Amino acid sequence: FHHIFFIWLLFFFTINYFESVQPYNYLKICQKWDYWDNWDNHKVVVIADPQIVDDHTYPDRPYLLQYITRIISDNYMRKNFKLLNQVLQPDSLIFLGDLFDGGREWFNDEKWFQEYTRYNSIFSKKYIERSANIYQNLPGNHDIGWDTTMNKTLNDRFQVFFGESNSLNLIGNHSIITLDTISLSNQQSQSGLNNNSLEFINHYLPSNPYFNNNNYPNILLTHVPFFRDPNKLKCNGPRESKNPFPLVNGIDFQTVLSYELSNQLLNQIKPDLILSGDDHDYCEITHTNPISGKKTKEITVKSFSMNMGIKYPAFQMLSLSNDLAQVDYPRAHQRETFQSNICLMDPPYTMLFSYITIFLSSIIYIFLISFFPAIFS
Repeated sequence: FHHIFFIWLLFFFTINYFESVQPYNYLKICQKWDYWDNWDNHKVVVIADPQIVDDHTYPDRPYLLQYITRIISDNYMRKNFKLLNQVLQPDSLIFLGDLFDGGREWFNDEKWFQEYTRYNSIFSKKYIERSANIYQNLPGNHDIGWDTTMNKTLNDRFQVFFGESNSLNLIGNHSIITLDTISLSNQQSQSGLNNNSLEFINHYLPSNPYFNNNNYPNILLTHVPFFRDPNKLKCNGPRESKNPFPLVNGIDFQTVLSYELSNQLLNQIKPDLILSGDDHDYCEITHTNPISGKKTKEITVKSFSMNMGIKYPAFQMLSLSNDLAQVDYPRAHQRETFQSNICLMDPPYTMLFSYITIFLSSIIYIFLISFFPAIFS
């Protein structure tokens, strides 16, 4: 009996460490955003590419292995989402698209609703502290497709459940502009899929009093990163990949917006900061407005998922400090009104390796005490 109790105890402490203690310790390090500035700040957590695992993620894997992968991946994101809300207590949470992996494949509403329910169980509102606002209305190419694989039904369904794909929200006295660059990039002239995005940037934004208002800096959210020459603009920051930022496209994806569209948006929206996703790895570069010469930082946010080819999933922390009631608020002195930092989550593969090692060791241990008890006498 004491052998079984020893194994149970080993599992109990190991699971408790990797499911609670270690992720908490990683997130605790990120609490430093309370000391970034001297003003009261609005705290934002930015999450990119959760891309919940489904049948389309690993189509060649046996069903049982797919099922286990889903359980492990869902649990990893769920525990970290719950803990980041408890530890960091953000005022707002923003998602940068690719909420699903196979969303563009699900024309069947029943299947889509199943995955939507599963998604909401991972990023449940019951985990959100302080009545924080959550913005999940930016679609990715895995949600609604890209160019010829786009479909109005998929796009409309996404917006019914997550909100208008193009929006301007005043958050922490900053104009947070969500722009559906997936639809805006659509080249199917007959489809009309880019009409809403064109209407938004050409008519809605210019008429909005919070747009290009000197008191409210513009922060642009896009799923697809802006164009860059990776040989001239190299990624800064904690990027895992040593390769240049990829410039690749395919039938259902494109790694950057077109050169023309990128320059158009830099000039038309004049963002003070760009936050993008899609790449899964971190990248920080500075764009130059082709007309005014204005410098704009773009941060490509790391994926929140453990299944996106990175060792250390992460999210971005954004601190907004722009108190218009104060005479000495930052904008008056042309200081940056926002600061950002990456928050790395606990390494998932260390956890998996430990679980597998203990499981196999326990089987060997039970085998030995069952058939060779003299060893332990």
